[in-house]
Amino acid sequence: MLSVLSRLITALHDSEADVRFYAAESLGQLGQASSEAIAALVAALHHSEADVRLTAALSLRRLGQASSEVVAALVAALHHSEADVRSNAAAGLGQLGQASPEVINKLCEAVQEAGEYAIRRRDAAQQLSRIGQGDNVVIDALWRGLLAEDDGVRSASAQALAQIGRRNTAIAELIEKRFVEAIHDPKFEQSDQYGHRPAYDRAYGGLWSLVVSSEIEGK
Repeated sequence: MLSVLSRLITALHDSEADVRFYAAESLGQLGQASSEAIAALVAALHHSEADVRLTAALSLRRLGQASSEVVAALVAALHHSEADVRSNAAAGLGQLGQASPEVINKLCEAVQEAGEYAIRRRDAAQQLSRIGQGDNVVIDALWRGLLAEDDGVRSASAQALAQIGRRNTAIAELIEKRFVEAIHDPKFEQSDQYGHRPAYDRAYGGLWSLVVSSEIEGK
């Protein structure tokens, strides 16, 4: 009798699109980072259907285990032709604490991708808050995120900048100064896509998190 894992791997090649999609999704939810599951999901990254490719990347990420097989698969996926697959691979590596320059650069690209789903951009900013070290590439990417149309991307970018500043006191003053400049910069008067909040609101929030939270934590 076939195991659940074997059945799901077989289902990746089913004639029905929905079956293939749910098989890829279930492999990640199953949480078994076996060589067979990894190989099947890596192969699914090159599937003819976009939904299956994206779900395979998500499943590799959900496995959440820093095994050499998972890390190698996600690193390879950083060079995929589709932005969604690349950003999911980078976010997965970020979750696993893999902070190589290549991962950082892909996350920075994902934050700035105007065509990306907003949730992908927010996710990338959140991962940068965890592993970014405050170099110019990261700071500039998150700064552009503050001017995104989506308020969630703005918020995630502001909080990522604040968290990086709290973690790296050498650049905290620079980030604080840029937040203050943003509050008075006409570009940051631009409202979000729904016309609810100007971008400087999120700069205020980031400044509060950086300065006030740091003071509270220091007491």
